[in-house]
Amino acid sequence: MAVKMRLVLLLLFVFQLTLYSQNKTLTNLPENSWYSAPNTEMARVFPNVDPGGNTGANAIIGAWGGGTYDPIHHQMILWGGGHEDYYGNELYVFKLANLTWERVNDPSQPSLSVERNSDGTPTSRHTYGGLAYLTAANRFFARGGSRAGDGWEVLKTWTYSFEEKMWYDMSENQYLASGALGNSCVYDSVDNLVYFGCNDPNSGLYSYDYDENVWTRLNSDYFYLYPMTIDTKRRLLFVIGDGYLFTYDLANKNFDRVIWTTTGSTQILNSGSDHFGLAYDSKSDRIVAWNGGPVYILDPETKIWTTRTASGAPSPTLNGIFGRWQYIPGEDVFIAITDAEVNVHFYKLSAGGGSSETPKTYQVGANRTYKMPSQVSTLVAKGDTVEIDAGLYTGDVASWYANDLTIKGIGGKAHMKVNGQHAEGKGIWIIKGDKVVIENIEFSGASVPDENGAGIRAEGNGLTIRQCYFHDNENGILGPNEGELVIENCEFASNGYGDGQTHNMYIGLIDKFTIRSSYIHHARIGHNIKSRARENEILYNRIMDEDDGTSSYAIDLPNGGKAFIIGNVIQQGPNNDNSTLVSYGAEGLAYSENEFYAVNNTLVNDYEDGIFFLNAPSVQPFTLINNLCVGPGTMVSGDGETHSNLQTDSPIFVDRANYDYRITDISPAVDAGTEPGSSGGYLLTPMYQYMHPADVELRPHDDEIDVGAYEYNHLLAVELSTFNATYRDGAIDLMWTTESESLSLGFNILKSCDRENDYVKLNATLITAAGTSSEQHTYHFVDEEIEERQTYYYILQELDIEGRLSQYGPVSVTAEVSSSSPTQINLYQNYPNPFNCGTLIKFCLPSESFTRLDVYDVSGRLITSLVHQYEQAGEHTVQWHGTDSCGVAVSNGAYFYRLRVGDYAQTEKMLLLK
Repeated sequence: MAVKMRLVLLLLFVFQLTLYSQNKTLTNLPENSWYSAPNTEMARVFPNVDPGGNTGANAIIGAWGGGTYDPIHHQMILWGGGHEDYYGNELYVFKLANLTWERVNDPSQPSLSVERNSDGTPTSRHTYGGLAYLTAANRFFARGGSRAGDGWEVLKTWTYSFEEKMWYDMSENQYLASGALGNSCVYDSVDNLVYFGCNDPNSGLYSYDYDENVWTRLNSDYFYLYPMTIDTKRRLLFVIGDGYLFTYDLANKNFDRVIWTTTGSTQILNSGSDHFGLAYDSKSDRIVAWNGGPVYILDPETKIWTTRTASGAPSPTLNGIFGRWQYIPGEDVFIAITDAEVNVHFYKLSAGGGSSETPKTYQVGANRTYKMPSQVSTLVAKGDTVEIDAGLYTGDVASWYANDLTIKGIGGKAHMKVNGQHAEGKGIWIIKGDKVVIENIEFSGASVPDENGAGIRAEGNGLTIRQCYFHDNENGILGPNEGELVIENCEFASNGYGDGQTHNMYIGLIDKFTIRSSYIHHARIGHNIKSRARENEILYNRIMDEDDGTSSYAIDLPNGGKAFIIGNVIQQGPNNDNSTLVSYGAEGLAYSENEFYAVNNTLVNDYEDGIFFLNAPSVQPFTLINNLCVGPGTMVSGDGETHSNLQTDSPIFVDRANYDYRITDISPAVDAGTEPGSSGGYLLTPMYQYMHPADVELRPHDDEIDVGAYEYNHLLAVELSTFNATYRDGAIDLMWTTESESLSLGFNILKSCDRENDYVKLNATLITAAGTSSEQHTYHFVDEEIEERQTYYYILQELDIEGRLSQYGPVSVTAEVSSSSPTQINLYQNYPNPFNCGTLIKFCLPSESFTRLDVYDVSGRLITSLVHQYEQAGEHTVQWHGTDSCGVAVSNGAYFYRLRVGDYAQTEKMLLLK
């Protein structure tokens, strides 16, 4: 029975990921082609009851009915009926992920010739072009139209929440002037406004602000069902009507009509019907119009119209298509819904999508054109970069479709704190594109109705996440279901709904999952790491419950596959939910190749009993080498091949009580290991060791390898006390200090934009060392070849007289944009560093804020608070003299200083040497 249940859960997980994935049928359509999606007639989901009317539910489309695209839930929304045609007011959605219709609700009992039914819902109406989706509010919007019964105009503004399944009358004493029978509208995600055009007797272009629930009349121009769309690149509102193409300048808030003179296939401007579909293709940068026959395409740069004709197009709709012609950026297709008893059709303009233009950089922040990340999520194309200023982005969620996309926080972490808002019912960010990189973003507050809301829902192929922080979500990250996922230098904390089915991270049946140099802790009942991947590399992480955590497994690999668990620091707390630390194959093997290697990990069990490694299916090879297991319990349950592992209650750590599991010179782990070698070409020898918080350093190597995740540092040719990089005045200053040197010739500096690869030597000649010395020496090297906003990695290489090379680092630094006055919070590297008597710490504030600047030791204990008050905007410098909160001098070593301003936090490292 248990096996069947596990199989059901596994199939459910795969089904959910498949259901919400990008529709590959649409993305793979050939250029200039139509596709009729089989069995997609809307009539399949019509209600069984008939609320009345002359035409029936077919009138939802046929009687002047419109539609709109909802990017939050990735669906088309249709609503219509009205006048004498149909009295039903139910909503319909067409799901783009699986190409199916859904009727959201049953029709209300109609109240004819009024706008509001007795149950508080709006009466049915001809909707024309008066529908939109407000992404910032996560609400469907409807305004204007011809009501059921007498066909008179309606005046109220309505919104609908799909999460609450509820209509909201926004019109309490807030009416737009009459004349909304022949309307059209479009939503602007930048200004979070609906732009709405209507005809006599009060013609004009209006705007609607949902947050303020305010309508504003912008001009008195005439509109009658004129189709409109927004060119998001130029920030122009395009409108076609009465033989003209004209625009309004949204960027500069200029609402004077500008008539464009265009050439080429201008027949669309005089087609005899202004009710056709009009949409902007953000990837190819084209305005595209259609209402049967050829597709009309306008290049906004050349102002030339061209046409394309392809077989398989549906027949035009009788009364107009309005918003039922939309561009869907994720799949890079246009959708056309023309009849309730005809399949939904899709049109592909360009093969593969995307523009041939140079990739763009979009900037998001309080002082930018785009205030929220969601405002650019549908604008970005292949290869683009999104830079998000550090700060708090409350309630903002987004789905990202572009491939080869980079999204990163600038000047500190950009915090997506959503408080229960979600995209597509899944989480904060839905990553649908392939080869996406996400850096320096904080995610918190993800919750959804099915209780598995994720900070990131990964649905593409090839996602990399760096220096991000996931906390207090129902899942930290969920997915993907194909390709590869890499996580490095991240923190996952307190994620999980608490039901045992949600985790700090839950990785699907992908080809390869890699997580390294990350801090994963305090999963709520669920696992700290759960991965179903074919191959797992779990390298140099800190995975912990600490004193009060309640996680289940520290690492769960339920479906086997290849697993390489190397150099991790793993701790199980006294309140854990499952006494096994590392579990393999507990839900049955899903792959033909199954191998497990755990090498040089430190595992501490603070529970009264337990299992350090569980080999549930007893696969071979299941190999344990040089693992240091501390505390009670069984080292391995099931078959296992063990070499030089050590289980002890007395590891003699530097500070076990504060989770500093570095070994001392009298630890039994010193020189007790065996060189691990390799397996199938995979090097098992640890090259790095975890450095808190969420980083690594090169692991020292000497004649005998130590057991566990840390190597005790015996005498080296150079005893290096610090190596850091600081950005100042348009250059990067590299500084390193040696406490002693033995037969050293000199140093090289290596540089890369990739932490792992492509390092090049900067110095033309060797930087001369002191040779042999017991005195402290400090060295500098200045790198002036940099670009702003780029992150660089540096390795220090030391050469001795016998030709042996030692490497230190990498250290990283980001070349921030220079500014005379701060526009964002920033914390700088202390100077000097290392220091003995005192050091200066500088930080910047863009506005007056309550500020904390604290100093911690390497175990995370608070040493002293340097700032704990409101500070004015501007640059501030604080001095620390190396003392605790009582004024007592602290000992030599590494310390961390942390700046906190509201939800913003940034940490840097410094070194005290006396």
